[in-house]
Amino acid sequence: MYCAQCGNKVENEQALCGSCNAQVDNATSDATPQRKPKPIAGIAYANDEFLVRSYHCTTLRFPKCDGHLSVTNRRVIFHGASEGSQIVHEVPLDAVSGVSTFYGGILFMKRLIVGLLIIGIAIFLAYWSGSGAPVFIGLVVGGIPLALCYRDSFRLQVYSSKASASPILIGEGEGGVVGSSAMFSIQARPAGDTNKMMSELGAMIIDLQTLGDFGIEKWQARDTWYY
Repeated sequence: MYCAQCGNKVENEQALCGSCNAQVDNATSDATPQRKPKPIAGIAYANDEFLVRSYHCTTLRFPKCDGHLSVTNRRVIFHGASEGSQIVHEVPLDAVSGVSTFYGGILFMKRLIVGLLIIGIAIFLAYWSGSGAPVFIGLVVGGIPLALCYRDSFRLQVYSSKASASPILIGEGEGGVVGSSAMFSIQARPAGDTNKMMSELGAMIIDLQTLGDFGIEKWQARDTWYY
């Protein structure tokens, strides 16, 4: 049976709904709860598809928008949209074979070396010429790549058993290597749900792939439905 108040599944012997504490005598024996899945912005549902859990996992620098990872009973979808830009990457749930995530500081070694090299040359020229001007110029010019050699970053990579390339590949890795093509770099930083997503995503995908409806019931958030 299902609670007529919130649509949560209840057992025959329960006196109160475990979700909203409504009386069980208000429950209905309909085969399915009278509720609809909440829409995902910019994403159309397939037949019998519904949202299991969604995370605000990153803030994208390029394209500039908030990035969300949404897991349905059919797909894993990375999506984000703002005025003038939209991004959607997805993979069928049953094809997901692994997940790799990272957030923290990354160091761009080429920028560091260039900045230090410019400053080093400036110091040499100042010593050779007896003037302090090259040092000032070197600090200004070399300071630019030094200022850009470190930043906070986020990386999400979802692997597929049905494709050689990762269908979801967002951000940059620990070594500062761009996580997409050189012509289109998706720069990302952590957001409010990053830690939660990193701790839950792998276990949730395994449960959804192997446990069916029980896995969905275990992981489905209460705010993924509306009435």
